[in-house]
Amino acid sequence: MPPTSDGRRAEGTPAAPHAAVRRHRWIVPVGVLTLATHGFAYFFFHYSLSNDAREYLTLGVRLAESGELVLPGRERAKRMPLYPAFVAVVYRWQGGESLDNAIFEMQTVLAIASVMLLAAVAARLAGDRAAVVAGFVAALYAPFRYLQMIPLTETLVIFLLLLAVLMYLLSFDARRTAAVCALTAAASLALGLCLLTRADALLFVPAFAADAALRRLPSRRRLLRVTCMALPALAIAGGWMLRNHQLVGRAALSTIGGLNFYLGHNPNYAAHPGMDDADYGAFDRLRAAGLTEAEADRRLYADGRRFAAEHPRETFVNALRKTKVWLWTSVAWCPPTTLLILAAALGSALSARGSRPAAPAASGTPAILMSVALGLVIVVWLYLLIRSRRPWTHPAWVVPLGLVALGVCWRRMQIGGLIALLVASQWIVAVVFIPLERLRWTIDGLLIVALAVGVSRLGDRLTLGIAETKNRPDDAPAA
Repeated sequence: MPPTSDGRRAEGTPAAPHAAVRRHRWIVPVGVLTLATHGFAYFFFHYSLSNDAREYLTLGVRLAESGELVLPGRERAKRMPLYPAFVAVVYRWQGGESLDNAIFEMQTVLAIASVMLLAAVAARLAGDRAAVVAGFVAALYAPFRYLQMIPLTETLVIFLLLLAVLMYLLSFDARRTAAVCALTAAASLALGLCLLTRADALLFVPAFAADAALRRLPSRRRLLRVTCMALPALAIAGGWMLRNHQLVGRAALSTIGGLNFYLGHNPNYAAHPGMDDADYGAFDRLRAAGLTEAEADRRLYADGRRFAAEHPRETFVNALRKTKVWLWTSVAWCPPTTLLILAAALGSALSARGSRPAAPAASGTPAILMSVALGLVIVVWLYLLIRSRRPWTHPAWVVPLGLVALGVCWRRMQIGGLIALLVASQWIVAVVFIPLERLRWTIDGLLIVALAVGVSRLGDRLTLGIAETKNRPDDAPAA
């Protein structure tokens, strides 16, 4: 069955036979590079622990030793439970003396799996070339190296989100209703674990549900997909909220939401939009003054709402500042490795087409020109690499190019709308609460997928146009 008008294959339609044959060719090159870069980061990267990281480690150790998910200040719902449970498992397995290294080992494994998941999603959308581009960019992506070596939730969130995306994609290949339900529910369960890792991941659920609801499918199938997509994740969220209501008197996913909301809506935000000097101790001061965990959370929400209501113009301007901070990057400068990978992908596409026997007299010209251009790019890249000693791919290239690719070809991507909704969900969190750059790093992998698919489509268009020009009779008019 051919693709639908929006570029999506109909539900239950298998991939083309040639795609099935070539589907796994990307695994070896992507796997080798990923193991090399992640292994290098594990052995040579070292970062100091942030206050959040220390709190997660403390919570995980207390959970392992006492069986209680409670901080030293008796807060029971300030942090989401899955990452502390991860720390507790590692603690019981390796002990306290090597806890940091053991956590880094496990997060390295998760990060490697995430890169392979990214490449698998790209392969499912646009073939081997897209998988190699996505895998290479992700394997070298500077923020992922940072997150891999810091005990924070993002590495786990990225892995679970990509697992959900892949399960959701595979559900469209399923022919039986039971298989569709199972794969969609598996994606929902991954999202449920994701929101147990970080509360703002709750917005991922309506993004997936909206994408399922807008599919060009019979109404009964759409309803079935939306139900399977939403119910497991919402049930997990509801269970955690019920637990919090019973223990702390507030049916919320977390009692740190008020602090994050207040930090984004207060008189000092405009002077410190980068959050470097934010008042992170506001919650602790209220607790020290005698307020309960739930009361402190409510007070900070109320203070933030009051400021937003009394200063609407400043709140709007702050929203623009937050958007800039969210899109901007604090990662150290790196050479344009991303451009090198993209140029190599386009060069390989033209070379592959040029090597075919369709027009032997002129078929090598585009490949020669691309080889010369690629050679110049490599020379410049090597010079900059020697100067910086950082071979990584960088958000300054990935984010804008990924957004452009998503905007240009989202209708031709099977999950282009879903990626756009997921990106928008994290932008909403940044504008409503605080614009931590790590919020965007969570969905940067999806922008990498969009970039890889866009480059693969561009390579196909260029080679198709060249082939049509070569095969046109000399007296044929131009299109």
